[in-house]
Amino acid sequence: MSRTQFLAMPSLTQLAFVCLMLSPVINTRSSAQTDGLPCKSRDYLGIAPDLTDAQFVCAADNYAYVANGASGLSILDVTQPEAPIVIGSLDTDGTAVYIAVHGDTAYVADRTGGLVLVDVSDRTQPQEISNYDTPGQAYGIAIADTLAFVADRATGILVLDISVPAAPTLIGSFDTPGNAYHASLSGSVLCVADSHE
Repeated sequence: MSRTQFLAMPSLTQLAFVCLMLSPVINTRSSAQTDGLPCKSRDYLGIAPDLTDAQFVCAADNYAYVANGASGLSILDVTQPEAPIVIGSLDTDGTAVYIAVHGDTAYVADRTGGLVLVDVSDRTQPQEISNYDTPGQAYGIAIADTLAFVADRATGILVLDISVPAAPTLIGSFDTPGNAYHASLSGSVLCVADSHE
């Protein structure tokens, strides 16, 4: 059973967590929705056939940053959405399942490969800045200023100081009751998708 947890923090630097358990929400709609509009499988503009294991995508400007499973990070130029082109890639050590991009840095949740920070200032030549080897499996990331909140499956949430990208530092953690898969910030509240498998 999956549940969403909300971790309330009075201040991002105080790391005081409160965990609330909520009932799962069941979606009874028969068709998918995108921004409130019906979305059908045929409503696509283009396909990038070179991506064999796309797990997650983060779009910024005219680029799509793809967590491409065992192939790592792929960067696409989507200026012409009918014909997206892979312009750069970086093979990570683990399995890239989630990505967040802030400025010229991509943060890749790489499962057993931990958290990988990548310089994407040259999108054709992404370069690894650093890697933080998490104790569990990194599945999700939320970024707030100089903090990275990593959903590290059985380990729960790790809080890393990323003010020096070349040397991420663990400054706190919160062991959720289940397996933390994703995290998202809303103001000073960290929402965690925590599965009880």
